Amino acid sequence: MAVRMVGESFDNHINSIHSIFGVISITLLIITPLIGQTIFWSLKTKHLKKKVRTIRMIHRLIGRTIIIFILTTITLGLFRLFSLPLEPL
Repeated sequence: MAVRMVGESFDNHINSIHSIFGVISITLLIITPLIGQTIFWSLKTKHLKKKVRTIRMIHRLIGRTIIIFILTTITLGLFRLFSLPLEPL
């Protein structure tokens, strides 16, 4: 259903709050593993070990925020889906 909805509105992808939340969710999904990898690399160097606690806190905070954004995006998408007027076939 999502592919069909995007296909029907191909000219304007970012035209609703649902699509804005989707872009934010995808951006955070890309950033979070990069921060996790930064933690891994920081543990290998001695001068960055003190900053690992702060980086882990940010990593966990973004991970929890992603869950909220994804659930909100899904909910907004369902509201958008069921509020669209049905067109006759």
